[in-house]
Amino acid sequence: MVLKAKGLRGLLLAWNLFVGQAKLWDKIETESAPPGRFLHSMVLHARRIWIFGGAAGSGKGPNDGPFNDLQCFDMASEKWIQVAAEQTPAERAGHVAIVDGFGRMWIHGGTHSKNVPPADQLDFIELDAIDLSAKTGRSWTPVQPAGTPPAARTMHSAVTDGFGGMWIFGGMRVGQTGPSSDPDECPGTIL
Repeated sequence: MVLKAKGLRGLLLAWNLFVGQAKLWDKIETESAPPGRFLHSMVLHARRIWIFGGAAGSGKGPNDGPFNDLQCFDMASEKWIQVAAEQTPAERAGHVAIVDGFGRMWIHGGTHSKNVPPADQLDFIELDAIDLSAKTGRSWTPVQPAGTPPAARTMHSAVTDGFGGMWIFGGMRVGQTGPSSDPDECPGTIL
């Protein structure tokens, strides 16, 4: 299942790829789609696709993001839902997300650069979680793990190992033009 933003004028199409023997793309046209975006995170939980944050356009327009909204695409009804949640993390793009075995979505890192000079742009070190299984009263929770956290970063990758671990790899800091070889900046090692 892939969601693909086509253009950046708010047109969002859902595409479904059946990866069985047929390998057939199927275009799904939806109503009430959130604004088109890139550098957002997307996870799957309970036959729903959840999207957080991201950016659109040049980042300078009033609707260009970065965003801090939580959007949900219900695969059964093929409808979008903007999800209300309390204690929403700061607007960001280029972050990563995973869903753990308890239905919690975790986001890490990213950057906020809307209308901000490059020297003042922010990379996030934050780790936040929300229970996607909750029927009502969803709220984001800032998480402060023990130990030394990895350096703030954006455009990195993350996976869950199925045993409660979130693994992140790579990325870069605001202002970098490529991945860093400094292990304290954005390492090419798994954290």
